[in-house]
Amino acid sequence: MNKAQYLCHDKLYAVNWFKLLLICTFVTVSSLSFCQDKQVVGKSCSQASTDTSIYFTVDSMPQFPGGEVAENRFIDSVRKGLKINPPLEGDVTVFFIVQADGSLAGFRTGDLSFRPDQYKDAFLSALHILKVMPLWIPGKCHGRKVPVYDSVTIKFVED
Repeated sequence: MNKAQYLCHDKLYAVNWFKLLLICTFVTVSSLSFCQDKQVVGKSCSQASTDTSIYFTVDSMPQFPGGEVAENRFIDSVRKGLKINPPLEGDVTVFFIVQADGSLAGFRTGDLSFRPDQYKDAFLSALHILKVMPLWIPGKCHGRKVPVYDSVTIKFVED
């Protein structure tokens, strides 16, 4: 490698690191603005207050009615009813808030194991599944129902 190629390679390497730094900064900032109408402070139940905080950990975490087995059955039944062409194969992790009334809100995509051209279809399909879910059993902090962050990973497989 001559000196010019070496310098070009170093600049490209520096530019790629800079892009990665920008992406990480963007992801961090957007995760902090998870829900625009509430202050996101990531409290645990030991820091309970009467404000509109959204919690990461509470005494009783939110759950789908009937537990994890019922949740998986529900996701599978809705997923199989979706007509996606071409079929999706991979996993989508969706982050959301289980509100104090058990409704789901603030949907954000996490990991996607799809080709870039399938990201939109995968996220929209996962979002549809979550939006038709029944109300969840909300999380509780010191006996009081509170909004809590949660996530679900939905596996798409060709049936």
